[in-house]
Amino acid sequence: MQRLFLFFLPLIGLSLATLGCQSEQAASDKQADQPKPMQGFVVALECRELSGPDSETPSAEVAIRVADQRMLLDTISVCQMIEAADYPTHEMPTQTVTACGGWWAGGGDYFYAVLDGDKIVVMQGWQEEGQTDKGYHYKEIKRIPLQ
Repeated sequence: MQRLFLFFLPLIGLSLATLGCQSEQAASDKQADQPKPMQGFVVALECRELSGPDSETPSAEVAIRVADQRMLLDTISVCQMIEAADYPTHEMPTQTVTACGGWWAGGGDYFYAVLDGDKIVVMQGWQEEGQTDKGYHYKEIKRIPLQ
């Protein structure tokens, strides 16, 4: 009986090690879905739908989260996260940390955040179908110190 136990002991250890590796992989996959930390802080623009696209007038809140603080920035018609590959299309700088915005009924509102020294700078812009000039008319709307 003791020999049988000694035979299975390495197999049990190998099984436990394999399970441990799978748990670590699952935890690492879950972290990949989270916003990226910046200098120890999570910085992310957030969209929260207030009334959906099927309503007469959709609306969504735009907020920024820095560490454990969430600050409301504005309420716009449609809000979706913008991927880094699309930053140039929206005239956002390559050092953009996070971006969101959306287009509805002939107009769009857009937000992005960049790191400027020890501060996060939030920019807001807009575009309309009938505008006579080009561009997104970005202006700074908030500076958030990183503490």
